[in-house]
Amino acid sequence: MITREEFVRVCTQAIQETRRDIAISNQRSGYLKYHEEFRKNDYLHYARSLLCENVHFSGYSLEDAHEIIKATKIGNCGELAEYLSIEILEKLRRYRVNPTVLIVKSRIFDHEFLHILIQLYNEA
Repeated sequence: MITREEFVRVCTQAIQETRRDIAISNQRSGYLKYHEEFRKNDYLHYARSLLCENVHFSGYSLEDAHEIIKATKIGNCGELAEYLSIEILEKLRRYRVNPTVLIVKSRIFDHEFLHILIQLYNEA
């Protein structure tokens, strides 16, 4: 089992690494980083096309989506949630825990986020 402190540390590390590696296209930092690509090459559309093409040929797989997002280095909150879910799962499995990670879409806002169900050490 994993303690609450270890769980928070693992999630924080995964979030920081994801924010470093993947630009959030609908935030200022992502827009500034990929401004030319957005204007000239429709880069986000290209990245999403790769994801859709992969789903068409081999079915949906979070692991495949993770690799495509890693290669393109960009996404909106949905792509980041998919990428981050794999990052967190890989880190938590090192602790020999098997959490349930859900990608949840908000009914109120245009946003997706992770919901992690896990039994923590010494907590009911």
